[in-house]
Amino acid sequence: MADIENKDVKKPEEKKAEKPAKPKSDKPKLSVRLGTWFRAYKSEFKKISWANKDDVVRNTTLVLATTIVSALFVVLCDNVFYRAISWLGSLISL
Repeated sequence: MADIENKDVKKPEEKKAEKPAKPKSDKPKLSVRLGTWFRAYKSEFKKISWANKDDVVRNTTLVLATTIVSALFVVLCDNVFYRAISWLGSLISL
């Protein structure tokens, strides 16, 4: 039984096994990687299809008109509900 217990216990010199040295990475330097990234970024940026001025003006006008109409609709609904609830409140208090 003592033999079994001794096999499970590791000796201190076994615990201090030296780690193998890591090989140097083949990664390029940070400046090289950043330069590559910026060149790729510039290349992709050139591929963007930008809208012309007429499209931008038309879309902006459409968004503003839709926003104004939606706001007027919300104000109208709010006013109708306010008056309806006030009217119901006056009926209940009679």
